[in-house]
Amino acid sequence: MTIATLIVGCVMLIGCTGNDDVPAGFDRQMTDCTIIFYGAGGTNLDADIYENLRQLYRGIADHNNVEAVVFFKNSSNIEDSIKNILDDQGFDFHKATTYRFCVDRSLDDNVQMQFTDENIFGGDSGNINITIVDTMAHYISYAAAMRPARHYVFVLADHGHGYAPQDERPEILQALSRGLMADDGNNMQCCTERGIRTAIERSGVDIDAVYIDACEMNTVETIYELSGVTKYIVSGTYVTPSVGGDYTSLVERLATCPDYGLAMAGYCDDVADWWKRCEETSITPEDYIASDITVVDTQKLLMAAPALKRFIDQLTLDYTDSQLASQIDAVTARAKANDNYGALYDLCAYFDSLMVGVSSVALADAAREARDLMMQCKLNSRGTVTTEQNGLPSFNFLLGANGSWIDIKYNDDGGLKAIEQFYWDGTKTTTNYNTDGTVLDTKDSTWGNTGDETYGKLIFETLTGWSRWLKQNRLLPRPNV
Repeated sequence: MTIATLIVGCVMLIGCTGNDDVPAGFDRQMTDCTIIFYGAGGTNLDADIYENLRQLYRGIADHNNVEAVVFFKNSSNIEDSIKNILDDQGFDFHKATTYRFCVDRSLDDNVQMQFTDENIFGGDSGNINITIVDTMAHYISYAAAMRPARHYVFVLADHGHGYAPQDERPEILQALSRGLMADDGNNMQCCTERGIRTAIERSGVDIDAVYIDACEMNTVETIYELSGVTKYIVSGTYVTPSVGGDYTSLVERLATCPDYGLAMAGYCDDVADWWKRCEETSITPEDYIASDITVVDTQKLLMAAPALKRFIDQLTLDYTDSQLASQIDAVTARAKANDNYGALYDLCAYFDSLMVGVSSVALADAAREARDLMMQCKLNSRGTVTTEQNGLPSFNFLLGANGSWIDIKYNDDGGLKAIEQFYWDGTKTTTNYNTDGTVLDTKDSTWGNTGDETYGKLIFETLTGWSRWLKQNRLLPRPNV
């Protein structure tokens, strides 16, 4: 079976999904590009995302060949400070309310003029669950029908935290930043990578680029999952500043550059410049210490998959040799973490360390080939001033041991609160800590799913067999513990 057969589950043609919301007899001339925006406030991002929408409006006002459709859900448990900002800006803010509308370019940047009762979506309250696959699929097809275009860019804006199998559990998710598109009006349920891919497939819309304006989503498990439904993926490896991207620049790039790979690569430069300006004027410049944005060519990504499989083949083979295993453990113990939660590590830094730290020529060759091909997938990668000075990250990947991985939780003061260890068979061990760092107690439970039903069904796993290393590796690194 070829990679194309594995990835492409259907031929995506605009209009293959019916949409009853489109007015009967509706007909509109096709434009060059439509930006399909799907966002949520996540308790503390409402004001920043509204500013992103103002940027979007400014760009649309200046470029008649780009349209935009907006789907946005206000926070349910919005922070008071954020609510006060919106009140000062003249927003009639309704908690847990979802709005859907086509951007009116005549309004300049007065986005609040379209956050009206007539644009509330999902009944009187508007508190729909935005993480449901069919809700997202229906919206994408609706947007394409209302603003038909030759090209589409799908934007996801909310909190994010890379890939973790426990995000796919059916139970309620408690951590705000864990997952993607956390719906605080529906018990913090989140979208999964598989759900987003399925929504795009069901929509029947051919998406040129997926832009995830959220933290830590440049994760191999994520980008491979989306590789079959878009040509380009734009996302960050580290924490994305709350100000997000520069949406005026996004419209400008899409309006003036017909090559969307080059357009999104240029957009990375624009975002880096935007963050630099924000950092210079911010009263909290520490927010910009570790932030980056990367655009990936998904065709190159798929071409790199066989090399990643060869690497895992060789790594798991060498790990059966006791001397080489000891060297590999030493490298794993020093693996570069890309977050503070214990699960996400830097892929190409891991390759580099294995090339230097393990006396296996075959493994070094396999690591070098995989590293080079993965880096070639990047059309551009930029970051804040501090991030670029310290060296840009490559990609996140989930690193675990003995068929398990961890999630570290912290108190508001930064002290260790708990370590959750998730096991492939569905069990979970939670170790809670006192404020002085000593162990309070340890509890065994389940996490509501299994590795076979989550990680085991990922496209990344299908193409590479990466879970072999999650199960065979014996050393579980724990950053900041």
